[in-house]
Amino acid sequence: MPPGMTTSENSRSIDWSPANISGARAALTAVTTRYPSSFKHSAATAGTSSSSLTTRMVPPSRADALSTAQAQKAKLWELRAAMSLACLRRDHGRPTEGRKLLAPVYGWFTEGFDTPDLKQAKALLQSLDIT
Repeated sequence: MPPGMTTSENSRSIDWSPANISGARAALTAVTTRYPSSFKHSAATAGTSSSSLTTRMVPPSRADALSTAQAQKAKLWELRAAMSLACLRRDHGRPTEGRKLLAPVYGWFTEGFDTPDLKQAKALLQSLDIT
């Protein structure tokens, strides 16, 4: 059980003591300072042309998620990560790259096409064909 959690017979509760909250703040600060601010969407990038956005790096969490899912052969998580990266590429004016990334992962599935994840993936692939 995570620190700060206590268990009773019928419920769980969170330890809201100042020491526990202080520890949580320190952990959050460590995570938010780990990644450069260039990966965060801001008003400064909203007016940037799409050609300059194409040279930006992929946020490490998205790239890491895809490679981790592939290494673990976790196809649903791979699909979700590929969808996220395909959306990013579409938003940066590179829909063909997004389609090339997502299509093979979607094509792996042979059933479950009525599930929300596969419905979203299909719709995303269709939108990548249109743009």
